[in-house]
Amino acid sequence: MRRENRQRSRHPDRPRWRMAPFHGAEPDGAFLIRAVAARHCAFVQTTANGGGTGEPWHGPRPADPRRRPTAPHYAIVAPAHITRPPRRPRELARPPARGDSGLEMEALPTPRRATLWPCRPKRLPDELLSSWLWRTARESGAPPRRFVFDAIGSARFADVDREIDDAAIARLAFLSGQSETHLRRGTMRPDVPIAAFDLLRDPRERALQALLQHGDLVLNRARRRGSTPIIQYCPICLGRGRAAYWRRGWRCSLEVVCFIDGCFLMDACWRCGALIESLLPTAPSPDFLCGTCGARLAEAPSLRMAETIADQVMVYCVLACVAVPVPFEGVTSDGREYIDHLSSGVLRGTNPANAADRLRAVTLEAWRHRKAFARWKARRQRRGKTRRKVRSYAAAALP
Repeated sequence: MRRENRQRSRHPDRPRWRMAPFHGAEPDGAFLIRAVAARHCAFVQTTANGGGTGEPWHGPRPADPRRRPTAPHYAIVAPAHITRPPRRPRELARPPARGDSGLEMEALPTPRRATLWPCRPKRLPDELLSSWLWRTARESGAPPRRFVFDAIGSARFADVDREIDDAAIARLAFLSGQSETHLRRGTMRPDVPIAAFDLLRDPRERALQALLQHGDLVLNRARRRGSTPIIQYCPICLGRGRAAYWRRGWRCSLEVVCFIDGCFLMDACWRCGALIESLLPTAPSPDFLCGTCGARLAEAPSLRMAETIADQVMVYCVLACVAVPVPFEGVTSDGREYIDHLSSGVLRGTNPANAADRLRAVTLEAWRHRKAFARWKARRQRRGKTRRKVRSYAAAALP
């Protein structure tokens, strides 16, 4: 009685169970009803009609109520309001096989497979690869450097446009749904063939690729631990919202003004003077920012120099006609000498000169070609009268 009163006071809402023994053999048609209670169980004698004696049994409780008890027979009966306990997962509830040690084994997760990016903008014809990666990270809402690390699997590239390998390009092509040849055109690698660029659509890109194969005209600053890329930018072009991107020709020392706006190209931050990083570790931003001070590059003061565009066009035309002519897919010997001549002067790419000095060098080079071309054209006009053999422009005008 004391035990029943103590249990009733502790758990007044739980039902009380009664236990009764069954002496003798179990009659035919008897059945056992098994259930699981939360904490307390009662053992009641059951027969074919479900009745029992109703007398309490003060004997010892079986050790394991889940096993079928021996004589006397008892049934574990639970009230109707107790629900069935939740079933364990199939992997853990499976019994061990014969000869097994009984250890539970979990199924291995399925390997993750790379899929296409949800946002994959198209790389523009004259766009840098790093600029395309920056735009893709902005559309995805991820920091650019972290996005490139997850996409390529390596963050050791100081200059992604020059040091990226074929395996990384193949992975980027698979994730973006673009061809490897199209992405390889956006790099600054010298091993990209000149035949990959169309002569009619981008003749300036063919001349730029010739500069990459022979000569040092890619802007970079050499240091003891390695080289740091120098990226020029036009404030007006970068202020066009989602249409803004880094152009491939801005990495070349021959370009000092923008071909579209005629704005003087800047090679450092207009506020703090630090070099520009294309892939920032900061949060994504809709604008191109300085990695040191966070200034918007589109707010830089612009200096219009539209008359210099004709000088740059003149230099590129000489390179396209002399270095990479139409029937020739490589760089000619005259073109190699001319590129080496440009790389050894003020227009060198490694540790370049001041932007003003490079602007003056481009202007003088274009003026020299205009004078040489005028003399060469006059000689060709007099050839019909004198019947002399006139040398080619490369042999007559190039140094």
